Amino acid sequence: MSKADPDNPFTDSSIPEAAGRFHARYSAGLVRHESLVEKFEGPLPSPELLRQYELIRVGIADEFIQQFKAEASHRRELENKALDSDIEERRALLALAQQGQWIGAGRLAAVIRSAVSSGAKPPNLKGESTEHRP
Repeated sequence: MSKADPDNPFTDSSIPEAAGRFHARYSAGLVRHESLVEKFEGPLPSPELLRQYELIRVGIADEFIQQFKAEASHRRELENKALDSDIEERRALLALAQQGQWIGAGRLAAVIRSAVSSGAKPPNLKGESTEHRP
């Protein structure tokens, strides 16, 4: 049987005795608290965490990386499809607007042609009557 670490009451096989030692140290203000905070940002786990996964199951880190690559490729494909759809929609709207402009220009030409052929005179912009008085 290995000797228990006196600083760690949880490695001792005698839980009540270990708890008593811990309580005695806590009440005397001798408890030491240590914490380690690691922060890693990114789509994949940290390299250290990948190493730990690899210890559990060989090849899992490569699977994570391949899955990340496949997801990134899929996301880019969806983004490209959305952009292509937006471009096609704008082209259709532009074509519709141009078609409306051509129809409007044709109607304007028909109105002008009708006015000219009927002999209508343009309005007098000075506010005077266009009737001829003898």
